[in-house]
Amino acid sequence: MAICDANYIRFVDIGAYGRRDSDIFQDNAMGKAFDEGRMNVPQPAAIMDSPVLSFCLVGDEAFPMKPFFLRRPSRGLTPEQDMFNYRLSRARLIENTFDILTSQ
Repeated sequence: MAICDANYIRFVDIGAYGRRDSDIFQDNAMGKAFDEGRMNVPQPAAIMDSPVLSFCLVGDEAFPMKPFFLRRPSRGLTPEQDMFNYRLSRARLIENTFDILTSQ
């Protein structure tokens, strides 16, 4: 289980082979710290001329809905929601980060 940002990996928890990501996240120290608000995440802020935005994690459908998580729904979407889902999926950097690590 790993969390990355634009500068690659920030947090990693190794040692939960063969389980679902959502279960691993809820059971490890990282997930518990996020749930308890102890991760020292920056306060919401405006980026350039945008409205105030909260910092969050982007995950897939396996993860639970939480205030700090963005994940994409998949049914009954308008075209605008479908476009948002596409862009949200592109924001999941962790796969690219692991690709970079394995190529080294």
